[in-house]
Amino acid sequence: MDIQYFHDTDTLSIILNNHEIVETKDVNGNVICDFDQSGQVVSITIEHAKQVTHLNQLIKSIPHDDNHLAEKIQKANKKLLHISDQLKDITKTKQNFSLTSPISQFGERLINAFGHHMLASGGSLYMVESNGLRLVHALDPGHAPEFIPFPLKDNSVLEYLLTTGKPLLIHDLKDASRFSSSGWDGYLDDSVMAFPIPDENDRIVGLLSFHSRVPPQFEEHDKELGILLTHFTSETLRAIKATYALHESQERLRLIMEATNDGIWDWNPITNVIYYSPRWFTLLGYEPDAFPHTYETFQNLLHSDDRIRLDHFFCNQLENKKAFSIAFRMKTADSNWLWVESRGKAMEWDDSGKTTRVMGTLSDISERKYSEIELYRHSQALQQSLDGIIIADMSGKIEFVNDAWARMHGYRTTELNGKNLYIFMPAPQQTNFSKFIQEVESHQGGIQEKEHLCKDGKTFFIRLSVSILKKATGHVIGLILIARDITDERNLEAQLLQAQKMESIGRMAGGIAHDFNNLLSPILANTQMVLTDPLLKTSHKQKLERVLTATERASVLTRQILAFSRKQPLALQTFCLAEVVDGFYRIMSSIIREDIEFSIDTSQSKGYIHADISHIEQILMNIIVNAQDAMSQGGTLNLFVSDIALDDEYTEKHPEVTPGPYVMIVVSDTGIGMSSEVLKQAFEPFYTTKEKGKGTGLGLSTVYGIVKQHDGHIRVFSSENKGTTFTFYFPRVEKVDKKVPKIYPPQQQTGGHETILVVEDEDMVRDLVCSILKRLGYHVLDAQNASQCFNLIASYDGPIHLLISDVVMPGMNGKELYLNLSKQYPDMKVLFMSGYTDDVILDRGIENSAQKFLQKPISVQKMAETVKRILNNE
Repeated sequence: MDIQYFHDTDTLSIILNNHEIVETKDVNGNVICDFDQSGQVVSITIEHAKQVTHLNQLIKSIPHDDNHLAEKIQKANKKLLHISDQLKDITKTKQNFSLTSPISQFGERLINAFGHHMLASGGSLYMVESNGLRLVHALDPGHAPEFIPFPLKDNSVLEYLLTTGKPLLIHDLKDASRFSSSGWDGYLDDSVMAFPIPDENDRIVGLLSFHSRVPPQFEEHDKELGILLTHFTSETLRAIKATYALHESQERLRLIMEATNDGIWDWNPITNVIYYSPRWFTLLGYEPDAFPHTYETFQNLLHSDDRIRLDHFFCNQLENKKAFSIAFRMKTADSNWLWVESRGKAMEWDDSGKTTRVMGTLSDISERKYSEIELYRHSQALQQSLDGIIIADMSGKIEFVNDAWARMHGYRTTELNGKNLYIFMPAPQQTNFSKFIQEVESHQGGIQEKEHLCKDGKTFFIRLSVSILKKATGHVIGLILIARDITDERNLEAQLLQAQKMESIGRMAGGIAHDFNNLLSPILANTQMVLTDPLLKTSHKQKLERVLTATERASVLTRQILAFSRKQPLALQTFCLAEVVDGFYRIMSSIIREDIEFSIDTSQSKGYIHADISHIEQILMNIIVNAQDAMSQGGTLNLFVSDIALDDEYTEKHPEVTPGPYVMIVVSDTGIGMSSEVLKQAFEPFYTTKEKGKGTGLGLSTVYGIVKQHDGHIRVFSSENKGTTFTFYFPRVEKVDKKVPKIYPPQQQTGGHETILVVEDEDMVRDLVCSILKRLGYHVLDAQNASQCFNLIASYDGPIHLLISDVVMPGMNGKELYLNLSKQYPDMKVLFMSGYTDDVILDRGIENSAQKFLQKPISVQKMAETVKRILNNE
């Protein structure tokens, strides 16, 4: 019989081979723990090993030829075989113990195994609880109670085990007077053997007892084997408890993993193998284990924008032991992108400090992320709004303010947190702040225009929208105020009202000018003709010259009225504005007083404009004369011309201006300036601050009208005792070649022999024109209107070289008359005349040109010159 036991380095090895036992002791000499061929542990005490060793030595010491010792050898050999069988049984029992679970099954097998080895008649296993002993199993059912409460009976076997922690062997219980009866049936006249079962901390957790009613009684070697089995029992109990705890922990983990919505991952950075829990896959919409459990799988499912960031992040996490959290996007089974968050921590490291295990979870945070994105958008909308936004509680304490509100009032946002709303209100409103809150609450908000106070004390107007802020329950928790600076809007409204007022005055002025021109035309022309009479007496001539002077002054006044109303006919041409201003400066520099320093700079401008030169000069004349009057004690007058481009930012603040290239004229003086009240009325007609008789009040209104008529833009800056600056912007155009008209000297203003048809509804004007033309030698036909004209030419069979017609007449207007007559007289030329404003003329389809139009009042010189030029095709 060969039994081989393999040992580890800390235990005694016993080899039983051909009746020989070889022993080796461990360094402590008290525990033997070896493995058989099946790998099961066999542990015996040193004392038992010594018995085996003694028997082995005894066998060796007996001479083989000594026949009288044969019986002793045979007995020793039998005993060795018995011990060997017991060891084998113990090994099998230990194997059975190690496979036993739960404790109830283990207890049953334990009692049965002991009963088998010890030839026991009865036995029981009790586990220690907090209030007594609980029976696990009994070898002979019914002889032991299910539960024995504390305190145990004094001097009982179980009380001895529990208090001493030592095994007990009683050969015959009736002779052991030290121990009292337990009170159970079965222990009388028995041999008893009992063992305490300790845990890893030597705390008694179980009591094992056996009794035998039949011989042989329990012996010491039975006790030793019992101690060995008890040692196995203790280890097995610990293993069962650990296994049970492990199973319980695994079950708990399984239930947690099933219950949680999070996926679990376990990564080995050395091998790049990652365990992904089933939930990790289903979270993304995949079947469990749909992909290999590798880091590459994780990378392939990442959004391309997150991949590099995640690689860097996890590389950094491998170098520290702190918990981490990071959000990113992963591809789902339906090819969408899911926002997830991974939380984890490095858990294990090798001897070099390199991380070998990282564990964590994967959570779906898409709802939270989209809420965060939405919240961020709302926050940015509030913060980046051009309107000022503020949130306050019902007492007015500020809880949130955006940049626009703070900037609007001259603050930084950090300065306003915790402040009260009344700091933005002028003093009179601050005293009524509580009333303001009450009105808002009672009306549930509202919109109103208010004057607000800046940090520097200046005020401005806002349009304020106030709303009540409520919880979902309807409980009022605060106010939300939205403000827009309407200073520019109010200024634009004022400008619009001013423009509308000027437009109304302009219409009225245009009508007056028309009638006035018709009255002035015969006065002016007849006076001029009479003055050419050589027989005119000197006294009469002087009087007529006074009439002529007054008429010309009235004509100038009429032109000013038309200029103010922006309806004065223009002689437009394209020219370099800087050149005209340079020429005008040379004229004006000799007129400006010597105590005024007059300078000009046109070096920054090469641009051309399309305008009436005489009107541009009139603008400069009016502004410079006003500047000189404003500097009675002398000063500085600067004239600057520059090319400039007005962009969208400028035109947003001045919507009447079109963005694009302009030529700018700036005229600035150091005179007495204007107050804000005067500045508001500066362009109104007939408004003047000069003494009576020194101004008509049409100077700046004329300038305003001319600028607007040229599609220009004007701005003025002035304050009392700090001077005034006028800035004019005229649209810049491309340079064109200009045709210089031929100028006729007065002595060449003779007429001709051509036939001219005059159609004019005003008798005085018609008679005047006919008289001038006849004096110039022309053959003249005249009619009061279109109807008379057609009747006249029906009986006329000669040519008509030129039609001179009023623009506005009853029935057919001048343009329509010309178109009808030109069918019969295709070579006929035309000259229109009118005392109406420019817009009325253009509405009738008349081109505003010096070659085809004559503005009333009519002078003899202008009439003769214009007719001659048209007939000569110049």
